[in-house]
Amino acid sequence: MSSFSLSAFSGALLALLLAGVVASAVEPEQQWNESALHSGVPLDLNIPPDERAALSLIQTHAVQLKKVVDLPSSGLESAGKPLHDLPIDKPGKKIPLPPGVPKVEVKTEGADWRNGIKIHPWKFIIILGIVVSAAWLVHRLGVGIGDQLISASLRLSLQMCCLGYILYPVFLLDSPWVVFGYIFGFMLLIAGWESSARPKLQYPGMFQNSLMSMGAGLISAVIILTFLVSPSPWYNARYLIPLGGMCIQNSLTGVAPALNMLVELLHSRKEHVEVLLSFGGTPYEAAWPSFTLTVRQALIPCLNMMNVAGLVTIPGLMAGQIISGANPQNAALYQIIILVIGSCGTIVAVSTICLLTIRSNFDERGRLKTKFIQKQQGSNVVQSVGFLLNPLAWINYATKSSKSKGDLKAEATISDLKPQAPLKFEVKTPYSGKRGKAVIDLNVSGLIAESNPLTVSMPLHAGEIACIMGPSGIGKSTILKMINDLQTASEGSSMKLHGKEARDMKAQEWRREVMYVHQAKAPLPGTPEDLLEDINAMKVNKQRPLPQPVPIMEKLGIPGEFLSRPWSELSGGEAQRVMCAIALSLNPSCILFDEPTSALDNDAKKLFEQVLRDAECCAIMVTHDELQAKRSGDSVYKINNCVDNA
Repeated sequence: MSSFSLSAFSGALLALLLAGVVASAVEPEQQWNESALHSGVPLDLNIPPDERAALSLIQTHAVQLKKVVDLPSSGLESAGKPLHDLPIDKPGKKIPLPPGVPKVEVKTEGADWRNGIKIHPWKFIIILGIVVSAAWLVHRLGVGIGDQLISASLRLSLQMCCLGYILYPVFLLDSPWVVFGYIFGFMLLIAGWESSARPKLQYPGMFQNSLMSMGAGLISAVIILTFLVSPSPWYNARYLIPLGGMCIQNSLTGVAPALNMLVELLHSRKEHVEVLLSFGGTPYEAAWPSFTLTVRQALIPCLNMMNVAGLVTIPGLMAGQIISGANPQNAALYQIIILVIGSCGTIVAVSTICLLTIRSNFDERGRLKTKFIQKQQGSNVVQSVGFLLNPLAWINYATKSSKSKGDLKAEATISDLKPQAPLKFEVKTPYSGKRGKAVIDLNVSGLIAESNPLTVSMPLHAGEIACIMGPSGIGKSTILKMINDLQTASEGSSMKLHGKEARDMKAQEWRREVMYVHQAKAPLPGTPEDLLEDINAMKVNKQRPLPQPVPIMEKLGIPGEFLSRPWSELSGGEAQRVMCAIALSLNPSCILFDEPTSALDNDAKKLFEQVLRDAECCAIMVTHDELQAKRSGDSVYKINNCVDNA
């Protein structure tokens, strides 16, 4: 027997079981009368269902007439006639009201008004039979999702039956503690779990951020909805739970994709973020392009829903009210309120999760935690429920867990035995120019590739150009990032600018004055002009004159019109010269160039060296070109491996 046949057979058995559950759930004697609870009729379990329904109908009619009426006592006869003898079970039948109620007649709409539309067990079996047939069809077509369709349908049936049993006591008690406990302690908790488990990448604290953001959106939406809808009492479970569920669903459809997109952008656009940081941007300024793009994309479903509502689809709340017999105009007003307020709550939730994600992915000095983001390890609600219902998955999980623990132990043993190779920073050509007070004084220690210790000690004087050389991958870029405070140096390190310690300055002020020009690895988004606008808008550049990179670009052999060209259309050498021109136009105290001429020919290199010399700005330049180091370097340093030297 094939796996699909086994699934279909087990599905049929489970369908019969669920049918029995549904059959017991929809018995009229056990069916809770929503009309009675809503209208305020005492829920005395000793009252026969017909009497309870009649009381509800009488009181509802009296309220509609805006007259205060003393209803007959629960379970007592009125005028010698029991209420359950009233003929209320025939459609279109007119009911004479008991004494004490205004002498008017109420026309019933049918037998189902009391318990809603019933789904009998045999109808439920037909529905599941249709699902099995559809699963068999897609299996025969080779789509390969037949088992998933059956599993999802059975899971849906089980979840909805459980939901009905859970909501029964919640609605019956109608206590604010129970209502808000269910909304915030169950519904919001599950939604936060689901939204944090959907993204492909994760970071520590993502679940807490999801919970706080969706809670902020939910609280703001529920407060406004409670004011507009005005349920009585204000914590009425029949209003707050469904409306809160709709708001949570709207927030979930926005928060989950926003979280996925923003984390992915922070990971894939790391270089763009670090470029903005290195020019003096705060974490929020550096991540702002990704923030705006994420919020815009995450709110598209809300806007689409509002645009097509009433034209293409009838939204769920309005459809449910119409089916239950409500006035379509009143149902439309309710739906407008839900869509608008739900969308506003989604905006709050999406904006909050983006801001919290940005805060979590940067440290106290505004450094991007590059290794903070990892692949998703958790499972969402659907996967977890499927795991609980599949015993074979338990066995596979136990097997993989034991194997992964052994691999991790072996890996830890290997890493413990990995030797640390110290690196040596030595002076090849000492500075011989005019000596005065150093502009920048560095004594920086750190680990290269997390294992190789390196200490850099060098003063830099006004107008001095220091060149750093060394093999590829030995840590030259890492040293520049430490000097720019983009990476954390070891304790005891000291970096002074005009005699002032970096730790005593704001990180943005230090990076603005000790600027790092990245080695071009991938095209940046947008154009150089967009980058220049982002830099000009930074808080650290307020009260500063606007930079003018065009004259410097022309000296480097690049026309000014290249500022409006996308980075992706610029060659490697063109992008390097444009970036250097932007950095020089900002006139920092010191510039850290990471192989700025690696894509240039000799003539272009000499042009850059002359422009740099004319700028009279002290600079540290990483290069592999020994001739360039001899031409332009006032001092030359080299990083070597001590093991190789020995």
